[in-house]
Formats: sequence, structure tokens, C-alpha cells
Amino acid sequence: MAVRRLLATYPDLQTVRPGIQRADAVSLSLPSPASVKFVGLACLNVLGYPLRRDRTTAIIWALVHSNLRLRQTLVLHFDEAQDFYINQNAREMQSMINTLKALMQNPDWPVSIVLSGMPQLRNLINMDPQLARRFTPVQFTKFDPALDITPIVKMVTGYAEAAGLEVGPNLKDKSFVRRLIYAGDGEFGLTVELLRFAVESALRTGRSAIDLSCFVQGFALRSGCAPDFNPFLREDSTTINPRLLLLGRTTEEDHPAPISKGRRK
Repeated sequence: MAVRRLLATYPDLQTVRPGIQRADAVSLSLPSPASVKFVGLACLNVLGYPLRRDRTTAIIWALVHSNLRLRQTLVLHFDEAQDFYINQNAREMQSMINTLKALMQNPDWPVSIVLSGMPQLRNLINMDPQLARRFTPVQFTKFDPALDITPIVKMVTGYAEAAGLEVGPNLKDKSFVRRLIYAGDGEFGLTVELLRFAVESALRTGRSAIDLSCFVQGFALRSGCAPDFNPFLREDSTTINPRLLLLGRTTEEDHPAPISKGRRK
């Protein structure tokens, strides 16, 4: 989302739009499996040149290069780019590395490549020194409970105000912010998701303010965990893995009913 927002709001950078041939910036999510051929087909689709019959990988990428030039594309963004690496054999990964380098080194129309994804992406980049030196890494670090108290309080306040809600006094305490950071595993996206769940809880229950109970309910909705495994309730919240779902819940499969042994006839 950060990359796509950057491309969409950058001055004078035309993104893909219906009826407009020029597309300075093109963004796409990788298909699964992220083979060289399927990625090429995905590029053609987003460039507005879908293929209706099977072609070889070489022909597909020749068409990609041609369409990038026709659309005057300067930036090509691949999201979920860790799939270039995950579940791929060494030969396929090397083919993808060569393909990316060819896009950036094309003598007729070179393009800039932006790769975004999960941490496994670095494994692909570091496989080839020539590829690695063509990228500038940007890493989204996790929230720091000692340094990010103020921006998180500001974020909570901003979301509450956007929803027309007051902010409970306890939500500005360091202890609450630390719990929120831990409940979101320190990640920006998960923390925002929890905040949205809490705002929704407040609105659905007709409250005028967002408070701790809203986050308790929000985490319960997101995780399905029992109250004893809720970081906003449990005293030793750091012993909980906030990414696991349905902690503390039991099912009938966990406690099967005993089989009665009737008399033989």
C-alpha cells in the first residue's frame, strides 16, 4: 500500500488508467506460482495486452519489453515479491533474477524495478550481487515501545476523531500503548487493524468514546482467542503469541465423547 500510494500521488507520474496509453508507473501483485512465464503473463495483463493463446516464455517477455516501451513505463512495481523466492527451485530463481536484470538493462527501454514483500525477499536479492547493487533497500521496522509512544497515541487519537469518538484517558498511558504494540506484534499494519476493530466495536455498541474495552473486543474479534489469551486483559501479556488464532478455545474434537459399550446381542 505504501508503494502504490507513493506511485499514485507522485507529481506527474501517470499510473495505469483506462483509455490512457501512457503508464509511467505500473504495479501488480505476483501470481501464484510466481514462475517466469506466469509473471510475464501477469505483466502483459496489467499493461492491457492479454494473451489468448499459449506462447513461449521468450516470446512473452519480448512482448513485455515491447509494451513497456509503448506505454512509456518508467517504473514497474512487483508486490508480494517474496514469491519469487518461496517454493522456487534454484534454476527458476536464477531465471527470474536474469529477467529482472534484463528489464533494468534493456538498451531500448530500461525500467526501474520496485520489489515489495515479506522479509524472505532479501534472500532473492542477495543471491546475485549484480542484482543487489541495483536496489536501495527500505525496511519497515517494528514499533519500539520506548520510542513510538507519542506517534501511536497520535494515531489512536486520529482514528477516533475521524469516527467522531472521544479518547478514553487510559489510552494515552504508556502501559496501554505497550500492550497495543505487543498485540499488533509491533507491526504497523496489524496495529492499525486492531485500532480499526476497536473503533468499530465502539460504533456498534453506540459509545461516544473509545476505551480499553473496545480494544479487548477488537482483539477478540481478530484472533478468536479466549479472554485469558487477550493481551489487553492478561497481566503477563508478553507471554502470548499475538499472531496465533483461537488460543484457549476447545472444540468437540479436543474432547471426544466417550463411546458407550452396549451389551452384545
